[in-house]
Amino acid sequence: PSKSPRFTAQTTSWKALDWDSVTWEGFEGEPEIQIKNHQIYLIPHKRYVADYDVTLLNPLWVAHISTKESALNTAKRPNSNPDWKRPGGFTPDRFLKQLGQTKGIPYTTDDDFTGSKYSRGHMAPNAEMKGFDQDSQTESFYLCNVVPQLQDHNGGIWAALEADCLKWAKAFGKVYVITGSVFKDVDHPTKLTKGK
Repeated sequence: PSKSPRFTAQTTSWKALDWDSVTWEGFEGEPEIQIKNHQIYLIPHKRYVADYDVTLLNPLWVAHISTKESALNTAKRPNSNPDWKRPGGFTPDRFLKQLGQTKGIPYTTDDDFTGSKYSRGHMAPNAEMKGFDQDSQTESFYLCNVVPQLQDHNGGIWAALEADCLKWAKAFGKVYVITGSVFKDVDHPTKLTKGK
C-alpha cells in the first residue's frame, strides 16, 4: 500500500531538537508506517519526536532516548519536590494549535479525555523527561505525546515498562525507545467522546 503524505513541522530530519547526529544514529533508521489517506505530521520536541496522525488525532509513534544521566536524575526529582511536580495538565503542542488556527486541522484537547474511560498515556514518559530538565518535562505533557489508554494498562504494564527502560538506561548507559499505537481499525477509528 502507498504511504500517507508526511508533513514536517520544524526540521527536515526525524530527530528530536536536542539530539546530535551521533546520538540520533543509534536508532538505525526511521520507523515505517503503512497508513493510506491520512495527514501525518512529524513533530520534533527537545527530547522526543512524534509522528502525529491528524486523521486519528493520535501519535503513530514517539521516539526518545533514555540515558543513564536522566535515569539517575529522575530519582533525585520526586513529584513531592515542588520544583519537579507534574505540570497542571495536558495541552496541545504549539505546532498543532497553529495548524488548527491556520488550516482548520483538528487536534486533541485535554477535555476530550475528561469523563471518558481512557487515561492520558505518555509515549515518552514524564518520569524520563524530568530527568533531563523542566522544559522536557513540560513537553512530555503535550498531547502529541499521549494516547488513550485504559488505566489498568497505563498504570500497570505500561508503567512497569517505563520503569524498566530507566533501569536499562542505568545499566547500559543509553536505551533507544520507540513507542507506538496499535489501532483496531485505522480506516474506521473510534473517536474519544466525553463520558465514553
